[in-house]
Parts: sequence; structure tokens; C-alpha cells
Amino acid sequence: MGKRLENLFEKGYEWLTYKEVDELVRKYQAAENQEEKDHLRYLLLQAFHKYFMKYVSILKGTIGTINAPDTIAFLSLFRSKSQKQSKSLYSVYRYVIRVCENLQEEEVYNQMVTIFLTLLDQFKFQPEVSFSHYITKYMRWSTKAWIMRMSSDPLTHSVHTDFLVDGQEGDKEHQSNRSEMQLKELDLELPEMNLAWVMDAGSSLFSILTKYERFLLYLSFKEGLGVRKISERLGRVKGTVNAHMRKIIIKLREHYQKGAE
Repeated sequence: MGKRLENLFEKGYEWLTYKEVDELVRKYQAAENQEEKDHLRYLLLQAFHKYFMKYVSILKGTIGTINAPDTIAFLSLFRSKSQKQSKSLYSVYRYVIRVCENLQEEEVYNQMVTIFLTLLDQFKFQPEVSFSHYITKYMRWSTKAWIMRMSSDPLTHSVHTDFLVDGQEGDKEHQSNRSEMQLKELDLELPEMNLAWVMDAGSSLFSILTKYERFLLYLSFKEGLGVRKISERLGRVKGTVNAHMRKIIIKLREHYQKGAE
């Protein structure tokens, strides 16, 4: 884990009791000026720093074991009741790592902070329910929802979890071709797509892409290569090519949306 994250806060607030955390939350909710509220928010972030780091470790695949109760509870959310026995936690673990593979640790950490602050502002004290109990439960659900959004098809918003079959990774060739199929769903008709076009798109639509991204389109559409063949041609792993294909889809989709507004 990077030193930058490990040393984000000074020592002092990371081992507060449930009651001490609740007291901080009550003060935060009652704060009348922004400066006091910001300070209390900082103290709460410091108190939960190690908790955020745990999620970073899970999502980036650096956690020592997935057998801790809270980790099991989180990973189990990705399995339906009928899948509890058939889908192993390690399959789910590989899945969440794959979804987050293109994110830096700092990006994952910042997302955990964003989720935490949203839940903090939504929290209302209830009898026998501490803030720590509340945040532990709802951080799991909110983090799962974030991961599912990231793993969804950027065109149809349908969620891809089909490779989690019977506790094993499913059809790997299907996974590799997924980005290719998404690109073909754009139904692009580009007779001018050639190497000259790769170097200079000459079009406002595809000028938003880099030369490398246009080259990927050229290989996919004009040469008819699948992700596996493209990765072999470029000397890159399939997962990297898939990620780059998804980035192209997102760029084009956002461009279409802006044009339709």
C-alpha cells in the first residue's frame, strides 16, 4: 500500500470506540458554523481511515485474507441466495479486482471517502444503532452499487457478471470479445477508416480519440480482428485492450449524448 495513503492522517483518532465516534457524529450534526463542521468531518475521516484502507486493499487485491467477517459479508453481497453455495468468494474477489484494475489506489480511496460522506449526511440516530454499525452495513451496499455501476455496459447499462458461473470464471473468450461486441453495436459506417484516418481523423466525432484509440477501431472494424488478436498484434494483455476498448465506447457515447442535447 502506498505511503501516501498510509500517512494521510496523523495518529490519534483511528482507534475510537463506538461511543466516541457517536459523540463526534452528534457534534458534527449540531455544528452551527462551517469551520467547526469541516474540522469534525476531518476527525471522522481520520477515525475511519483504516476502514477505507481495508476496502482499498480488497478492491485492489492486496488484502492478506478474505476470511475476515466484514470482508466475507461484503463479497457475499455479489451472490444471490441461489448462488451462495455454487459461487466461491474467490470468484467474487477476482471479479471486484478486475472491475477496479484500471483505478489507482488513491482513486478507490477517494471513492470510499465520497461514499462515507454521503452516508454521514444521511445518518439519523436511532435507538440501539451506533453510527459505526450503520456505516459498516451501508458502506458495503454502497460500495457494491458503485462497483456494479462501473461494471455495467456503458451503452445499455446492463451489468456484466456472466463470468461468475458455478464458482469459476466463465467463458473467457466471451469476456475478451465483450468490448468488441459493444463497439460493433455502435453500427459505425466509416469507409474512410484507414491508416491515414488513424493519423488524422479529420472529423469532429473521432478527433476526440487518440491515434492509438483510432488504431484500435481500425484493427477491429477494418481488419476484423477480435480482442485476442489485437492484443497479440500489439503485444499487450487482453485485459488492457479490453479496458482501452471500453474507454473508447465511453468517449463516443458521451459525445453522442452531448450532440443529442
